[in-house]
Amino acid sequence: MSTNSMIVKQCENGKYKGVYCHWDGYPSHVGTILRNYYTSESKIDNLLRLGALSALGESPTAVPQEFRSDTYRDYYICCKAYHRDRGEKKIPAQTVTNFNDFRFGFHYVYLFKDGKWLCYKLNKDRFDLVEISDAQHEEYTKTYDRMKKMLWEQEKKNSQEKKKKNSH
Repeated sequence: MSTNSMIVKQCENGKYKGVYCHWDGYPSHVGTILRNYYTSESKIDNLLRLGALSALGESPTAVPQEFRSDTYRDYYICCKAYHRDRGEKKIPAQTVTNFNDFRFGFHYVYLFKDGKWLCYKLNKDRFDLVEISDAQHEEYTKTYDRMKKMLWEQEKKNSQEKKKKNSH
């Protein structure tokens, strides 16, 4: 299952231009890559020129043919564009006048505005606009809390099994 996202830039004319990204739309992946590697207008423009993406990587360039593989590692290095890397029809970046047109049908929408990346996160029936670092913190906190609960449940189960074993 994928976590779909939209990567959007607010243009100088007030319009919004964005591309679809299919895999790993979480702030800990797409958000981190955008914040760390797509920090200038020119880099973002190069990314948007690719059109729809299967996966976002640290660079919009293609993996050289001699190094291509289907390993998960490749998805962190270079972007996988549907038309360039998979031979599918190009789906160009979409330009809209109302940012809300991008907010539906995606788990996350990333917006480059005023020199920084923001993240729209689906929250039940609405979208909340948060800075990527805030969204990452919330995501990590939820993951940590789930891990703690799993460990606690395992510890409880082990304790019950030990008591049961000692009582026989």
